[in-house]
Amino acid sequence: MLYFEIILNKVGFVLIVPTLYFSFLLCQIPDERIIAEWEPAMGTMIRWPLGIPSDLVVELASENIIYVLVETNNQQNQAQNNFINWGIDMNNVVFISTDTYSHWTRDHGPQFLIGNDGFKVINQQFNGYPVESGCDYVELECDEEMILFDCIGTEFCNNQPEYASEGYDCYVNNDLCEDFNDDGQIMDWLGDGYCDDGNWGLDFMCNEYSFDCGDCEGAITDDNGYCNEALIVGAREYGDGRPLPSEHRGWNEDDDTNLDFANQMNWEIKNLPLYWTGGNFMTDGYGMGFSTQLMVNENNMSNEDFTSMVNQYLNINDYHILENPNVESIQHIDCLAKLVDSETIIIKQVAESSPEYDCIEEFAESFLELNTFYDRPFEIHRILCPEISGGPWETNDPDTNRIWWRDGGVHQNITHATNPAPISGAHCWLQKVSISKPKPDEKYGDIFVDTNKSFEHFKKWNNWAKERETHPDSLRRPLWLNRPLGPQKNQFYIDKS
Repeated sequence: MLYFEIILNKVGFVLIVPTLYFSFLLCQIPDERIIAEWEPAMGTMIRWPLGIPSDLVVELASENIIYVLVETNNQQNQAQNNFINWGIDMNNVVFISTDTYSHWTRDHGPQFLIGNDGFKVINQQFNGYPVESGCDYVELECDEEMILFDCIGTEFCNNQPEYASEGYDCYVNNDLCEDFNDDGQIMDWLGDGYCDDGNWGLDFMCNEYSFDCGDCEGAITDDNGYCNEALIVGAREYGDGRPLPSEHRGWNEDDDTNLDFANQMNWEIKNLPLYWTGGNFMTDGYGMGFSTQLMVNENNMSNEDFTSMVNQYLNINDYHILENPNVESIQHIDCLAKLVDSETIIIKQVAESSPEYDCIEEFAESFLELNTFYDRPFEIHRILCPEISGGPWETNDPDTNRIWWRDGGVHQNITHATNPAPISGAHCWLQKVSISKPKPDEKYGDIFVDTNKSFEHFKKWNNWAKERETHPDSLRRPLWLNRPLGPQKNQFYIDKS
């Protein structure tokens, strides 16, 4: 709502400039526009099983509608039982039946195009989380002796293999290949269980590369000794290996979320023939949009063609494509900046020692050069994001850092004993253990367990767990025990029959 006054100045003239200015601004608002993230929302889309804390779900449902994506009736019943146990008003819950591969509704869920005749659900394409380089990424030069050619003549640098973070030292374990990552083994692409017939970028299906040591099945000849039994897949210690797409599950399942959502709600659909991931889009709600370069590259088109299509389909006439600021990542803009209203933006800041410092600063300076819808500079707030030392579980898979590590489940660590709880009979991890610093002859993760002593304790506790007097009122476990996926109350009791 706009407030203004008609004021008489000293000589009797009416000052109507504010009225004309605000009227001009109202005329500038597009007839159709994408609703901004900071505007009032009528609900929140989540997916079951949850990828967020249960307390957050309770909070969201206390004031608004939650739209819950479920794949089966069993999932819906499970979600409903838990919502009721958590005290959620089921009038604030709407279940949407659809297949989903991930819980990242922020990325594959809908945007809304609003206009004078109502709103439409945007049905964009979703392609998962491609990783891309940026921040003046410089490709490493390849030593001449490491340059090789595959079966069809494609050049590759042997000691710079794809998926090196998964443990690979080379493409081919020849005389020049070494344990470059110091993990105690030499890992290459031949005999690793993945068929290299060109689908992974290189073709090793010829005699020169021992027909990929049988990864593509069929007979092999191994004149060069690449298929030594000690080196092939059965004898290696692998991490996740290459991210092989599942034959049955994949990002394409998330791609239908918006169609199913709109159809079940009987809302109009606006099809957008672009990969347009929600996490890499930001808007002020008045026709200005932002994404990183990855969004355009994902669609394999020029910046001009991309912005033209976005303007044509979504009426965003001021789209800014920003350079990828990370050395290598999914480059999502929501990992870097967030508009909290049409004129205020929060932008990430990193330490000056970070290799991405200059690129992040250039990213922030891009907003200094822009004016808001009201023709004023953006109010910019910086948040320092210190570098956090990684752990041995981290990989180049962006989902590794998306896991909610503080959920209510028990992530299997190896610093607990093997005793069943006397009340519930469940595996109990609250036992005394001794942890010491590694000695010179020990490696990370080494552990010693007295299995005989542990088994004696197990038998004693297991007997306690079966004694009825340890179960007051026939309860198998206390009703007050808060769990994210708690069973129904009747499941807490021992069957007296």
